[in-house]
Amino acid sequence: MNKYTVVTDWNYGTDGYYGGAEPWVVRVEAADRSSARTEALRWLWGNYAGDVEEIQAGDEFDEDGAAEVWSTIATFRGHHEELSPV
Repeated sequence: MNKYTVVTDWNYGTDGYYGGAEPWVVRVEAADRSSARTEALRWLWGNYAGDVEEIQAGDEFDEDGAAEVWSTIATFRGHHEELSPV
């Protein structure tokens, strides 16, 4: 397993509520970059289901559904603390 830092954002544009806010920085461990993206989306899903209208609390993880809510901006190898939002 490798450490990755995945930077995501809302996938809704800049309408004042969703997009345009500080990026979400998620640190995960995964086998490769693709798996890191999946794990980051799984983490976001698990922690925010029920808090966003598109995902109901208790819904089973759906990678395609998560990718509709959060877009991946970048994936870096290693846990990079300097990427934390201000």
